Amino acid sequence: MSSWTPASDKFGVAVGNYAGDQSKSLAIQVGDTVHILEKYGSGPTAWYRGTTMKNKEKVGIFPASIIHIKKCTVENNGLYETVKPVEDHMAREVSYVLWEWSHMWKQLATGEKSVLLAKVRQNVEELINLRSQLMNDTLSSTDARDIRRDIVSIIDWGNAKLGIDLVPRIDGEQVDVDCCSVCNLYRIHMNSAEIAQDDKPKRQATKRQKSSKGEVIAELGIITHHLLISFNNFGCNVGDPSETMLSLYQVKDGHLSCITEQFMVCYTKEGGPEDQSKLGDYYGLFTDLTSDELEKELYLVAQIYRKGSMKPENQKKNNRATFKRPWGVGVVNFTVAKMSSAVKMWNFTIKIQNVTDKTEPHFAGLHEEHINRLKQENKDKSLESLPAQQIGKLGLVLTVSVQVFHGDLTTVKKENPVMFSKGVALIQKIGFADIISPGEIRNDFYVTLKKAALERGNKTSGKNVEVKVTVYNESGQEVKGCIVYGCGEKALNSYQSSVYYHSNHAEWDETIRLSVPIDTFPGCHVCFELFHCSVSQKKDSGRKMFGFAFFRVTNKSNIVIRDGLHELCVYKVSDNHHPKQFFRLPFLLDDFNDPQQINNIPKHMFSKANERESLTIATLLCSGKFTQNGDLPCILNWRGEEFKGKLDQSLDTLCKMKEDEIVKFLHDILNSLFDMMTDRVAIETCAPKIFKTLVHIFTLIHHVRYEMFKPVLESYITDTFSATLVHKPLCSCFQRMVDDAYVHHEKQNLQLIQSFQ
Repeated sequence: MSSWTPASDKFGVAVGNYAGDQSKSLAIQVGDTVHILEKYGSGPTAWYRGTTMKNKEKVGIFPASIIHIKKCTVENNGLYETVKPVEDHMAREVSYVLWEWSHMWKQLATGEKSVLLAKVRQNVEELINLRSQLMNDTLSSTDARDIRRDIVSIIDWGNAKLGIDLVPRIDGEQVDVDCCSVCNLYRIHMNSAEIAQDDKPKRQATKRQKSSKGEVIAELGIITHHLLISFNNFGCNVGDPSETMLSLYQVKDGHLSCITEQFMVCYTKEGGPEDQSKLGDYYGLFTDLTSDELEKELYLVAQIYRKGSMKPENQKKNNRATFKRPWGVGVVNFTVAKMSSAVKMWNFTIKIQNVTDKTEPHFAGLHEEHINRLKQENKDKSLESLPAQQIGKLGLVLTVSVQVFHGDLTTVKKENPVMFSKGVALIQKIGFADIISPGEIRNDFYVTLKKAALERGNKTSGKNVEVKVTVYNESGQEVKGCIVYGCGEKALNSYQSSVYYHSNHAEWDETIRLSVPIDTFPGCHVCFELFHCSVSQKKDSGRKMFGFAFFRVTNKSNIVIRDGLHELCVYKVSDNHHPKQFFRLPFLLDDFNDPQQINNIPKHMFSKANERESLTIATLLCSGKFTQNGDLPCILNWRGEEFKGKLDQSLDTLCKMKEDEIVKFLHDILNSLFDMMTDRVAIETCAPKIFKTLVHIFTLIHHVRYEMFKPVLESYITDTFSATLVHKPLCSCFQRMVDDAYVHHEKQNLQLIQSFQ
């Protein structure tokens, strides 16, 4: 005969209701947590004896079939034992909050608060969804932390709207007031109060995870977006292997500009993908687009190059030389914000204009003519996908599909593992994203080959000019695998430009990205070797070098050459041509007319420059490690020999520096300033000025223009900051400024107050 025995399973959750209308029974509702003391019987007919966690005074019996057992820890096993479930504390908190809200829910339903009822219902569903994500063991620590912050935001918002007390928390855990400073506790309360006043809770992490499927676009706020391009059909009979370059253009500040790098699609002579594994799976993801860019018109530009002989009619079976020749261009326009949210993927057909002898010299600007025509004619029909039966009527066409993803790229990859397993090419923006996170390492240097101005000499026609671009380090050795022309393809050791037929004034407008290792970047040189390409191709290569140009990326202080156009002088080739020999030569055409530079020009140069010939390029630096500001190294390398004794002057310079430059290098600047605060000599001489500089930077982040960098600063403080002994000089400087404010009442201390918000 069965009897009551001490229970081995001590904790559970009710999955059903039990009325408990008998004298010794215990009423149980769905969701109640129970502490089990004893057990009677086994199997589906077993009974438990215990209490509910919300009312431990009443002990009774209830059926075991309605209880789901959960793991727990038991303290003081026996008559006075206590149980604690083994689960995430925030998941447990959500369960309690939902139970507490359920009583208020009934009052809202019976009252006249339908709007608040709908909002609470939406957030209840969100809490349940977040709790289930939190219980997932596959979450990274970063994702789990973000979810906890979202949960706290929703709970604080709901408690405030329902008139329930707010609980101060840090990363989801309730704050121990005995271990928390008054300032920090006040900041937590202010943050909770701010959340409570909003119309809806702030859920940045939730937006990243929920919206990446492309469901919403109106409520995104400051998050990034990504445009997936699927290359479906190459309807062009080029007759040679081809390269198709896809890039996004947009009008900014009244000027049309390319906002992304290029997605390269390579096809064979027969019209199939060069990489057979990409058959039907040619994907490119344009990353980190802003909400403003999605709300304005975007232009997807396609430029096609043929890789073969100089002229198709000169094609011979024994030809060994191949050149990159302009072949066609096409444009399609669309505005993502105006597209129907009911459709997840949009199909577009790009009509290609084939290049002729007349239009070839203007190939680099043909896409602008197409865009201007689209703007003038306002061809809304170009936004719609064309039926399959009409595609043949258009002649030369490309068909692509476009899909939009919203949120963090890591989350997008996690939610679409099948798509990213096919090898999606990631296409960066040209320039930094709106928010630069601490720890983000990017050191990209863009070089655009613009145009050449060359003399004809004694020839009756112009040259067929090809430019070969190579990067050399400070020792004159080639830096291999650092040149990226088309995303989706391997990095190159050198880049060879397209060739324009009989043109001494060729205009290329071709951009490459130099991803040079950080330790190699200082002192490296970019060399441009100019070749004449023969039409007859009697020689194996079909190329003859006739000149070269170059430029130094950094100066002796490791300051990078300024962004913008640079007119390089072209040197004639000598027999003993070697890259290291031209490192000491002037490289800008203006250097020969600059009185300050003329004295630095060697009197006996091994190679002569023709001042009537030039090669024009454009450069753009996108780096979190190197700068074009000559004042920044004195802060970042303040311990260096050349900056000794100049710390006071360097701090003054930093406060006068452009805000954009400070924000871009925020992580490294803060590291340097806090490093100064741990140096005995720096504290003795410049502690007040270092503190004022920190106040200046923190105040800058509170400016409306740089509000987006607040999360970057908070992330730095919580996750990256590691100066353990800096609190002593900081507190000392803070006290000194407060005391000074009492003595000099006319002083403005608004900056100090703002920096501690």
